[in-house]
Amino acid sequence: KYPPGFWQANYDRKAKPVMLLRLADSSRNKPSPDRAGRDLERRHLWKKFRTLLAWETVNRSRQRSQLGIAFGSAILLGLVAALSCRFTGNLSVGEPYSYAKNEALLNFCFLTVIITLFFAISGSIGELVRDRAIRMRERPLRIPRSIYLSSKWIPVYAVSVLQVTLYLIVSFVVLEIPEMGPW
Repeated sequence: KYPPGFWQANYDRKAKPVMLLRLADSSRNKPSPDRAGRDLERRHLWKKFRTLLAWETVNRSRQRSQLGIAFGSAILLGLVAALSCRFTGNLSVGEPYSYAKNEALLNFCFLTVIITLFFAISGSIGELVRDRAIRMRERPLRIPRSIYLSSKWIPVYAVSVLQVTLYLIVSFVVLEIPEMGPW
């Protein structure tokens, strides 16, 4: 058995000079410790973001009934808005429908803006209120609020874009707007 002083002397004699040489060589080529720490922190935050985004996307795709309601409401609102605007314009009896002569088209544009805001708000508010307990549970993980909200925002945004797209397709077909088909 060797005393601790023997091992300390052995370490000082052999290991320290080699480590000092390595540090001297590597300090020229490597970034500063602050920069390396920041890069590591960024990679760690990026990994947290990707994990939260994947989790949120999987959870959203599992909720088929909510997606069905969201997309069904977009189609239904598109039909209601387009039909109400199509038949409230000043058209003569017996004259074929033309969107260019429809005076209610500006009302349809205003209604489209309101419905688009409704799609966005209804999806986001429900998600944030529902996940409040999860946010409290994950607080010890120190996930930044911006990363958490961004991972929530992207799937909600994707669903809202699909809702608005369905709404516009249905509305444009009913109103016979030329950009949507050959009429």
